Amino acid sequence: MSTETVLVSEVISATRKRLYDAWLDSAEHSAFTTETAMIEPVVGGRHSTFSGYASGQNLALEPHRRIIQSWRTSEFPEDAPDSRLEVTFEDTLGGTLVTVLHTGIPTGQSDRYRDGWLTYYFAPMKTFFGAESAAEAAPEPEPAAPSPAPARKTKAKAKPKAKVKAKAKPKAKAKPKAKVKAKAKPKAKAKPKAKAKPKKAPLKKKAAKKPPARTKKKKKKR
Repeated sequence: MSTETVLVSEVISATRKRLYDAWLDSAEHSAFTTETAMIEPVVGGRHSTFSGYASGQNLALEPHRRIIQSWRTSEFPEDAPDSRLEVTFEDTLGGTLVTVLHTGIPTGQSDRYRDGWLTYYFAPMKTFFGAESAAEAAPEPEPAAPSPAPARKTKAKAKPKAKVKAKAKPKAKAKPKAKVKAKAKPKAKAKPKAKAKPKKAPLKKKAAKKPPARTKKKKKKR
C-alpha cells in the first residue's frame, strides 16, 4: 500500500522544554488544542487526542528534543497500519522551531492532516504560548508615586512644662501604741524611822552669881 508524507514547521515563542513538557501533558495538551487529550508520558505509554479522534503509542522520547509516536485516526482504513509521527524541538530566534514529520499516511489523506497540523496545532499553540511569553516578558508596572500630601500647619511645640513634683502625701501617723503600763513594783516599805530622841534643850548655864562684892564695913569708931 502506498503512503504519503507531510512535513510542516512553525516557530513558537516558548522554550524547547516548555513545549516538550506541554505536548506530553494531558492537561496542557488539552489546553493548547482546546480538545480533550489523554497522554502517558513514557515510552510505550498510550496517547489519545481530540477526544479520541487520534490515538497511538509513544515509541521514543528524547527529553526536550524529540517525540516519536505511532499515530492513526478514526478515518484510517481498518487494514492500514499506523502512521509514524516525529515531532522535533530546536532552538531558534524568537523561541523554538517545532517540526512535524508525519509519514505512512494512507494515500489520499495527507492534505487533510497537513491542514490539521497547521490549523489545530500550530495556530492555537502560537496564541497559547505567545500570550504566556508576553505575560512573562512584560515588565511589572511601577507603583504610582504617591501624590504629595498637603502641607500641614504644624503648631509650634509648646515647651514642656517643668514637671512639678507631686508633694508626697504625708504618711498617716501611726497610731501610738497603747502603752502597756508596767506593773508598778510594790514599793519597799520604808523602814520606820527611829524616833528622834528629843533633844534636850541645852541648859543655859546659870551665870555664876558673883558674890556681891564685899563692902568693907567701916569700922565704927568707938
